[in-house]
Amino acid sequence: MKRRNFVRALVAAPVAPALLAQQPAPAPAPVEAAKLETAVAEEAAEPLPHFFTQAQLDTLRKLCDLLTPGSLDAGAPEFLDFYIGASGADRQHIYRAGLDALNTRGFTEVDALLRAPWTYEEPADPLARFLRAAKVDVRTATMNSKKNSAIAATGRRGGGIGMYWYPL
Repeated sequence: MKRRNFVRALVAAPVAPALLAQQPAPAPAPVEAAKLETAVAEEAAEPLPHFFTQAQLDTLRKLCDLLTPGSLDAGAPEFLDFYIGASGADRQHIYRAGLDALNTRGFTEVDALLRAPWTYEEPADPLARFLRAAKVDVRTATMNSKKNSAIAATGRRGGGIGMYWYPL
């Protein structure tokens, strides 16, 4: 219903100046602007994947669920699909190569790679490099999601800093 009202307003907008020009000038009266009903995009539809293939997105969802509890409810995989799609080519390559490696090698090595000691040098293994980046990105996306920010605002949970990521 909201979309129908929006379309009516769009159709009427170009015609309005011509109709006003044809009418005699009446006494000045307050003109009320048409009010459009709006909806938040996240509440109106489900996000569609744009950057990752369906197999890569399914793997990312499974990885998000392993890395951070609640990341699927927070929409972290969908946000990362948007975020990585807008990132630089190096980061895109790391994610695509890492997800493809997970699809090929499976999740058997993930626990060992995540428990490896942290060093300043980037890992040589593309899967380890990907897991290092994904671990930070998934946690950040989960902590700054709208759902987590709402929970943190109630004071029941001290997570996040109230910096909800808004889709563009």
